[in-house]
Amino acid sequence: MSFRSPHKAKTPMFPFQNPLNINPILLLVILHFSPPVSAIRKDVSLQLKQYCRTTVQGRFFLTDDNGNVCDAFSVDPLSRCCPEKGDQFSCQGCNLFSQCCNSYEFCVSCCLNPAMVHENAYLSEFHHCFSMPSNYSGSSSTQLEARLAGINIITGRQGESCDSVCKSSGQSCVPNKLALLNQCEVIQKYMSCKGACLESIGADQPAEVVDDAPRHLNPGACLYTKTETMLSCDGSHRHTRRLCPCA
Repeated sequence: MSFRSPHKAKTPMFPFQNPLNINPILLLVILHFSPPVSAIRKDVSLQLKQYCRTTVQGRFFLTDDNGNVCDAFSVDPLSRCCPEKGDQFSCQGCNLFSQCCNSYEFCVSCCLNPAMVHENAYLSEFHHCFSMPSNYSGSSSTQLEARLAGINIITGRQGESCDSVCKSSGQSCVPNKLALLNQCEVIQKYMSCKGACLESIGADQPAEVVDDAPRHLNPGACLYTKTETMLSCDGSHRHTRRLCPCA
C-alpha cells in the first residue's frame, strides 16, 4: 500500500513584489511613509501666449492693440507687443477738443482708451447736424479750442517740469496757456483722473498724481489750483505728471 507524502502548507505570498528580500515589516513602513508621487505634468507648451496686432503706418513708432506706444526696436519679436512700462492709452500730441492728433500712433493709442468714444459710437443723441453760419460763436469748449489753437498739449512723465516736457518734443512751454488747462473739465480730457479732480496748491499744476504715490497724496487724482499766480512752466513734483501747453 502506497502512501503519499503530506503536502506542506504553503507560505502565503507577500502582496508586494520584494525582489531584494527586504524584511516585509520594514517594507511596509517604507511604503507607508513614502511621499505620494504626482502624476500631473506641468507642460509649458500649454500656457497661453499673448500676441498683439500693431499699426504699420509710422516709420519710428507703432501702437499695439493694448494701447501701448513704443519704437520699432522695443517691440517684442515674438508677441509683437510693446513693453508695458510706457504710458497706456496715451493722448500725447492730441487736441481732445478737436479730437485730432499730430501722430497717427498716439491717435490710435488715445482712441483705444475704453473711456473714449470710439468705433461706430455717436458722440451724443444729436448726430444729425446742419452746418452753422460762419459767424456762429459756438460753446465755451469751442472758444477754448480757439484760444488753444497752435498749442500742442502734452502729458509729461512723472517728476518732469513743463519746460522739460516741451523741450523733449523740440518745443517750448507757453506759460500764458497754463491757466486754460487749469480746470477739471480740461484735465479730465487728457488724464484718467481716477481719484477725482481736487483743488490743490502747487507750481506743478495742472497735474495728475501717479498711482504709486503715498496714500495721503490721493493717488490717481487730478489737481488744479485756484492760485493761478503759482502756475509755472518750471514747476514739478516727484509724485505728479504735468499737463503742458507746448509750441
